[in-house]
Amino acid sequence: MAHPVVEAFRNEWPAAFAGPSLDKLSGNAFRWSTTQNRRSRKEIPPEVFVEGRPTIVLRDKFLDWLDLWLTSVSEARCQSSEPPRRKRRQGRTESAQTGTDVAIREAEIATERRSPLAGPMMPPRRRRRRDRGDDALSV
Repeated sequence: MAHPVVEAFRNEWPAAFAGPSLDKLSGNAFRWSTTQNRRSRKEIPPEVFVEGRPTIVLRDKFLDWLDLWLTSVSEARCQSSEPPRRKRRQGRTESAQTGTDVAIREAEIATERRSPLAGPMMPPRRRRRRDRGDDALSV
């Protein structure tokens, strides 16, 4: 039985279409740029495409490949024998949990030497008050 997404696309898409329109046809679910990358790596059979400007995609052959790819991906996820990945915080070392690494790094930053090319440290420039001309002579 075909994947439901593939069947929906089979009913909606034209028999052949320009490759760059794949983004719009699939609602950005399948991107043309990603399809081009898979095509260059020979992950998609060449008979799915008709060479030219633009490249033409044959709907039925493309959707047959897509159905095969979707079922292989979903089966791979179901058959994974590895335990789920641990969350990042569970795998941290003792020193990272206590904040020792953070304190050491802050001390290093505070004592870093400035580059000799940077020049002397200058205080921030203050803005001058403009003379408003209040004491100007009036005629």
